[in-house]
Amino acid sequence: MRIRQVALVMSVIGGGACTTNQQIVPLVIDPPPGPFAVRAPLGRTWDALLETSAQHQWTTGLVARDSGLYTTGPVSFKGWNDLQRNAVGYGCGITGPFYTTLTFRVRGDSAQSTIEITPHLYGINDQDCVTTGRIERSLAREIETRAEGGSVPSR
Repeated sequence: MRIRQVALVMSVIGGGACTTNQQIVPLVIDPPPGPFAVRAPLGRTWDALLETSAQHQWTTGLVARDSGLYTTGPVSFKGWNDLQRNAVGYGCGITGPFYTTLTFRVRGDSAQSTIEITPHLYGINDQDCVTTGRIERSLAREIETRAEGGSVPSR
């Protein structure tokens, strides 16, 4: 009887490793970041967001400067390999996210500001993905550098 139980456990473990619908999950999952502090006035941070959007050639959705809301249309991850896509999102199949829409909320005053970035990641069949926080951090650094007067390399 003992051999049968061991054989059953081994077949379940071995069979699970052969499924075609496995999920690649990053080893380290950071919680989604909150708002990022920017040492620049609200106006410069907003302008830096618009410059970043223009450089990346994002299609624009809702833009409401007075409320600090900026959204993009679909932003493709075309040209990214599986490893790069899985670095920004997971939970939507082994290929990772294929596109995202981004929502930015910019708040602040004449001395400093904050920017909050919310990506909405989608997989191959518009399946929702979960962010790893990397895309938010990367974009926040880029916007912050522009707002604080630094240079950002062209892509």
